[in-house]
Amino acid sequence: EHDHSLSCVVTPQDGDTSAQMIEENLNCLGHLSTIIHEANEEQGNSMMNLDWSWLTE
Repeated sequence: EHDHSLSCVVTPQDGDTSAQMIEENLNCLGHLSTIIHEANEEQGNSMMNLDWSWLTE
């Protein structure tokens, strides 16, 4: 179980530039893609660890 906090909804504050917001959103996307990648890897591993021997009988 990975405990990733998805607290990356960016709300514009007074004085924040759009460039800063874009940068934060890109950071958020990076975290999300990492989470998705890890989830896919875990799923793939569990698929490979199943008993497939019945297929070769």
